[in-house]
Amino acid sequence: MTVQELSRLYWLRREIQADRDRLEKLKQEIEYDEAKLAAIAAQAVSLSAQAFDDTPVMASKIGSRVENDAIILADLKRHIEAKKRLAESLAQTIRGKLLKSIEEQARLEQYIAEVPPGAVRSIMTFRFVEGMTWEQVSDALGFRSTPDSVKKLCYRYLKAENGTGA
Repeated sequence: MTVQELSRLYWLRREIQADRDRLEKLKQEIEYDEAKLAAIAAQAVSLSAQAFDDTPVMASKIGSRVENDAIILADLKRHIEAKKRLAESLAQTIRGKLLKSIEEQARLEQYIAEVPPGAVRSIMTFRFVEGMTWEQVSDALGFRSTPDSVKKLCYRYLKAENGTGA
């Protein structure tokens, strides 16, 4: 197995997090747009109600304002619905990637389980399953090691196993 194959789970998890961040931002935009829609709708209702009381008001001015608000409301509703469809599509993409990450983690754990017990197995688990940095892996091992030394140990194992460079 190569470093690129071992790193697939890491990159997949990063994609999932980026998609989650985008989805959260999109949900916030939808909330903001819905609040804006409600405010415009309330304003339009109060403006049109003024036309029906006894206060003399220029009808053409109210009519044009109500018409403009109606156009704005319709456009904003379409915009919100498009964002909701995009959010649902993104949520489905995230669910698909989560399933893929579970499969990838199982594949990695199966491969790592076949590595002889010892430091290399721990290094691979920390780095490729847990997604730790080389520095975190070094700290987690608990013996005198540097990030560079644990990285070299891992890469040497892979090179020896593959008969080529990692």
